[in-house]
Amino acid sequence: MNEAEARLVYEEAQRDERVMHEFESLRPSYNPVVSAVSNLVAIALFMWFIMATETGRSMETTTVSLMMFMLVAGNQAVTQELNRRTNKRIDALYSLLRRDASQDL
Repeated sequence: MNEAEARLVYEEAQRDERVMHEFESLRPSYNPVVSAVSNLVAIALFMWFIMATETGRSMETTTVSLMMFMLVAGNQAVTQELNRRTNKRIDALYSLLRRDASQDL
């Protein structure tokens, strides 16, 4: 192998390393504690809002508001879980491709 071929192999390895570094840096970080705390704060604020504005409002309006909030919170939880599962599948696919690429060498 001459010097030009060696340089091409080296540049390709560097390019692959940069792509791998970018891939690793873009990996999402999921922190369940932050998610749980933010949900609790949102529920507390919503309950405070209902209690503070309940004077002069009917019970049906309060019930409908609470049901709408619960639907939104449930939808957020389902969306977070689906996002987490999708990211795990992408990571599994990446590890399979990396293992397959190492076997080709």
